Amino acid sequence: RAKRIVLCKANQIGGSECIINLVCHGVACNPRNILIAFPNLELTTSFATERLQPSVALIPFLRDKLTDEVLDSQNRIRCAARRLRFSGGSLTLVGAASIASLTSRPCGIVIMDEVDLCVQASGHAGNPIKALEGRTSRFFDAKAVFIGAPIHSAEESGIESLWTDS
Repeated sequence: RAKRIVLCKANQIGGSECIINLVCHGVACNPRNILIAFPNLELTTSFATERLQPSVALIPFLRDKLTDEVLDSQNRIRCAARRLRFSGGSLTLVGAASIASLTSRPCGIVIMDEVDLCVQASGHAGNPIKALEGRTSRFFDAKAVFIGAPIHSAEESGIESLWTDS
């Protein structure tokens, strides 16, 4: 079973920076497939262009690790890129509304941002938390990271129930 890490937080206090740090560590220190789930595809593109792209531009090591097919001539991530390859693995950004995208490949690191919104976005398609954690079964040192601010009552909140169970 993956080591579960839960960050139940207030809004706008650095959850995206936490994700970027996890990605940087995963690419630099222990390369493996990394999957990050957001509530929808719009947020995946927003994260790639507004958060990840500037980080890649500032960190030469990351620029060198990512393949040229996802970077333009100024080392910016192409807007449509939701899968970035590097030596030893890949970084895949998906929307939680599609359970199939959460179950597509084994990953050593899985991250879900805005857990309550991801659970809400998946509707009746299945449990995105279980689907995401299922991707880690082939790794003895896997990490499953869940980040979010509660937006529902304690009884209905996915992030609060993960926090309580951790």
